[in-house]
Amino acid sequence: MKDPKAYIVELARSFPCLRGLVSEDPAKWDVEKLWKATGLSSGEHYAAAFVAAVWSGNDKAMPFNLIKAMGCWDHECLAAFLVWAEDPKWP
Repeated sequence: MKDPKAYIVELARSFPCLRGLVSEDPAKWDVEKLWKATGLSSGEHYAAAFVAAVWSGNDKAMPFNLIKAMGCWDHECLAAFLVWAEDPKWP
């Protein structure tokens, strides 16, 4: 696997709805603030929760529910998830 930070940033940016929300340095991501942010769609919340769960290895900071996520993600988010699911890695 490439550098874990680069991997997780690449994963996050594979979700179009997160491209403008994540910085190059995951250490600076404020997951709790993002989870509580208003104005984000359910799909954006679940995309962020998924990436946070992959990064941390759990979903304590941002609860993630795959069934709910798949029910609200658009085709691009579903495609990003499926690419990861075909070859899952946890940095």
